[in-house]
Amino acid sequence: VVGVVWAMGLLTISQMIRTELRAVTPVVSIAPIEARVVDPVADHLEQWRWACSGDGCVEGEAVGRLATSIRTHSERTGVPVRLLVGILMVENPWLDTVAVSHAGAVGLMQVMPMHRGAWPECPSALESIEGSVCRGASIFSWFMERGNEKESLLRYNGCRQRYCEGYPHKVMQEADLYGD
Repeated sequence: VVGVVWAMGLLTISQMIRTELRAVTPVVSIAPIEARVVDPVADHLEQWRWACSGDGCVEGEAVGRLATSIRTHSERTGVPVRLLVGILMVENPWLDTVAVSHAGAVGLMQVMPMHRGAWPECPSALESIEGSVCRGASIFSWFMERGNEKESLLRYNGCRQRYCEGYPHKVMQEADLYGD
């Protein structure tokens, strides 16, 4: 209406602007929307981890570093993220970097100490997030080059007896829980 009145020459531009400004009154006030980027790997690890106490527990920002390390080494080795998450959640659901198994395996991915210097692409300490995930992914990838998924999982677990035949199933359950 104001534009038509102006076109007819009845209002000046400044009168039109003042009229338009008075006519626009907000009806609803909306609070700013907060966006949060969700890392699906970190989110899964936070949601499904077991309670951890001690000096090696991966907490807060470190869970994000762990998720990044998993994606990085998945891409480097070709081992799917879901399998690395599955192995991690079976081997060390506490997400404890200094955990040591009864067999002597160390860290998040429960890697045997004999692998400390065996993987030149993994210079970080075995007890670190990066060092453990790098070695775990490298070892599993190396097994996959020599066998199928089930055999590779059994080898990763060091399985030499019948009682550990359920290990591949447990890893796949955890991998399926994560998804893609």
